[in-house]
Amino acid sequence: MPPANQHHGHGRYIIAIVVALVIGLLIGGVIGFSLPVPADYTTLNGTASVPTGTPTLIWFNSTVFGNLTSVVVNHNYLLNLPIGDTYAVSIQFLNNTSTLRCIPTTNSFSSSNRNATQDFAC
Repeated sequence: MPPANQHHGHGRYIIAIVVALVIGLLIGGVIGFSLPVPADYTTLNGTASVPTGTPTLIWFNSTVFGNLTSVVVNHNYLLNLPIGDTYAVSIQFLNNTSTLRCIPTTNSFSSSNRNATQDFAC
């Protein structure tokens, strides 16, 4: 008489796979949370002022990213600038009859930080 077929379960393999997945997730989590994520933009804020008139926009011109602007409200601005280039800065303002632009004394900006403050004045 032939020997009886014995049923072999896959329980040990399933447990080994689950344990390997848990270990992989733990190692990945430790590595992922322990390494700093580099910033890809700078949140920039500050003031824009002109000798006569009211500043309305601040312009950041980049050879890589083009023209980026922020509205100026009560002389304050806030915007996110991509990291990786130096920006030429200008301020657009209204005087009594027209819209003009001026180049501030600090006329460029670059940063590799997540947050920065810079005031610009013409």
